[in-house]
Amino acid sequence: MKPKRVVAVVPAKLTSVRLPQKNLAPIEGQALFAYSIRAALKSTLIDEVVVSSESGSLLATAGALGARTVLRPESLSGSKVTNQTVLAHVLDELEQQGAGCPEVIVLLQPTHPFRVPADIDAAIALLGEHSGFSSIFALRADPRLFGHLDAQRFVPDVPLPRQRDRERTRYENTGAFYILDVAKTVQAGSFFGDRIGGFALSRPELEIDIDEPIDLKIARAMARYYRHDLESLGLLDRTE
Repeated sequence: MKPKRVVAVVPAKLTSVRLPQKNLAPIEGQALFAYSIRAALKSTLIDEVVVSSESGSLLATAGALGARTVLRPESLSGSKVTNQTVLAHVLDELEQQGAGCPEVIVLLQPTHPFRVPADIDAAIALLGEHSGFSSIFALRADPRLFGHLDAQRFVPDVPLPRQRDRERTRYENTGAFYILDVAKTVQAGSFFGDRIGGFALSRPELEIDIDEPIDLKIARAMARYYRHDLESLGLLDRTE
């Protein structure tokens, strides 16, 4: 069941410490932040895409791509400003612009460029189907062996030798997207709420979080390798 109004929010500030202006970094001829806009526009359940930034030139590009723009103050562009604060500002701006408050926010951080739009739709639908959930995390199965150190002795989380067919599958929260019930999260003063649902990504090999310069190099290599896939998903223009 589709929520009444779903808005994607792309927070695209330029003040990044480890990788300055990374949201403008080109990947296969396209700025990093543009991938998130295009993924949202390809979604069939997202009603509108909103980009929040302190950069007027970035917002001009976002508007040309088809997004509504919100100019945020410099005070909301520092390294310690939380996404929760940014989302609250976006909601206030939407009210002032006469757009009203959405029922659901899809948070698309630009540092995760290679998403499957159908995954976003499926996660939105999952939130709609489970009224008790306050949010949905994008997950990836993690088969690695974890444990802890006890006086330098490694204590695994599962018995060894491993019997994988008997193990409960572990998942990591990728941060690829967050689907938020606005009333139960942002408006309640909680980023994730008290009951979180999980959606396993259909293409986990496409997931990357760009935080350091090496991540950007890896993402560029991935974009070249998966160019055909990204074109098919509508995240890149097709080459002739």
